[in-house]
Amino acid sequence: MYRTVRKTQKFNTDNSRDLAEYDQILNNPLCTVISERREKLSQMEYNEETGKPVSRDEHVILVVTWEEKTLV
Repeated sequence: MYRTVRKTQKFNTDNSRDLAEYDQILNNPLCTVISERREKLSQMEYNEETGKPVSRDEHVILVVTWEEKTLV
């Protein structure tokens, strides 16, 4: 008999540790991905004197919901 637990977590695609954890979920036969959403996170840095943008940094974030079965 199984007990099912639903989990949701954010994974940063630029972080190798997050991607390794995401791969563990995908490779686990007792885990079923329910939903997967991609979000784009943008950060802008502005020059204090001129107020104009100096740099822009973008990241893709995965928001994953999965069910994990454990033996009871």
